[in-house]
Amino acid sequence: MAYKVAKILGMSPEIILDNWSVPLLIVTFGNYINDETLKEYHTWKNMDATTRSKTPRPEKYGVRFLDDSHLEGVEINGE
Repeated sequence: MAYKVAKILGMSPEIILDNWSVPLLIVTFGNYINDETLKEYHTWKNMDATTRSKTPRPEKYGVRFLDDSHLEGVEINGE
């Protein structure tokens, strides 16, 4: 994750690992990956029907962000 984000931002992964929080890294990585996968999805969606039927449908989002309602009944940290 740190390598991918660092490459996009043009910085050293070491700076990210030493100075960023884990949540910040995860959210930043997720946003960048989602931008890439959404672009691929739109490219697929804009293909003509024949080509699109021969090409596997890409995922719309690479990283799914869920709100708390998706966590009902899931035990977190023994709670």
